[in-house]
Amino acid sequence: MRLRSPRPLSTAAVLLATLAASLLPATASHAADTSVTVDFATSGGAPTYHASGTIYGMAPDGSLPQDHFFKDIKWHFMRAGGAQLNSGGYATSLADYQTRWNSTLAQYRRTVALGGTFVLLPHDLWGADGTTSQGWPGDNGSWTQFDNFVTQLISDVKANNMTVQWDLWNEPDGSKFWGASQSQYLQMWSRFYAKVRAAFPNQLIVGPSTASQPNTSNTW
Repeated sequence: MRLRSPRPLSTAAVLLATLAASLLPATASHAADTSVTVDFATSGGAPTYHASGTIYGMAPDGSLPQDHFFKDIKWHFMRAGGAQLNSGGYATSLADYQTRWNSTLAQYRRTVALGGTFVLLPHDLWGADGTTSQGWPGDNGSWTQFDNFVTQLISDVKANNMTVQWDLWNEPDGSKFWGASQSQYLQMWSRFYAKVRAAFPNQLIVGPSTASQPNTSNTW
């Protein structure tokens, strides 16, 4: 199994910071505040482990690691889409997509068996995983290939009776995951959202997910 860059660590840090904030008593906000004090001697209740999860945390066929590694951390979530398994995804060839889909399905089934929730990463199935070279949805004003990709993905999810969370396109503010304009990304996300929502009215769509820390100068 190939390891990704340190991105999962930064994601974990964000999750932990969000969790810590959610455990604090609500206080009035003030626009002029510049610092926050956290009193760790004050208990906010027993931990619920709702932020416990992994990204690409299984072997490609879903067989490893052993169950206890998930149960020991009271694991809830798995995020995956077959990243880096070959030279590309749907944008490269249907065969490349199928390889990544087979892995995604195997990992989904293992996740369900462990009682977890699977977060689907379509950008990996498209091929935008930071290691491959492919075009982007909507290049040159054409959406045909992308629309076909979405149709294929929705069909595969339906055929396998899958219930997933849809992170439609991860971290487009990172150039390795989105190489076109922001406006093109927003068009893609809107089209994708509409198709998924029509096909799966009760499945959760999460995101949009970005890589950088939010600030007023970040257009994303």
